[in-house]
Amino acid sequence: MSRTLRLGTFIGALCCCCGLTLACLDLDEREVGVEESPSRGGAGGTGGKQGLGDPCASNDNCLSGKCSGTPGWCTQTCSATNAGCKGSGSDGFSNSLGHVNWCVETISVGNFCFPACSTNADCTPYGVSALTCQSGTSVTGFDIDVCSL
Repeated sequence: MSRTLRLGTFIGALCCCCGLTLACLDLDEREVGVEESPSRGGAGGTGGKQGLGDPCASNDNCLSGKCSGTPGWCTQTCSATNAGCKGSGSDGFSNSLGHVNWCVETISVGNFCFPACSTNADCTPYGVSALTCQSGTSVTGFDIDVCSL
């Protein structure tokens, strides 16, 4: 049986509830309305900005204008598909770390892009020591593992 990964606002944070676990990432609610189109980073013409799912230290580091925390990963709102979460990887879909990004439903602020993982070590590059690889379900119904607190 899969557990549904649901995110929501909790005292100014983006929270992830996996079973009985509650985890939160910083999210400035004043900046939730970021662009819907895919933001891609990587080499060539990006001015050093990072693509979705790439590590970041502030909103200014991201093409999407939204870092999930300080530090965290570049994110943005997404529709009911994963198409809005394409990363900056050479395959045109994965992030710079080689993992896909997933669109995950939030409780009160819409859907957001989260980087996939296989182990807790995959979450280390995001610079948040409490991040772990957690199981859930994407907005498209796939069983997924994403980095979350």
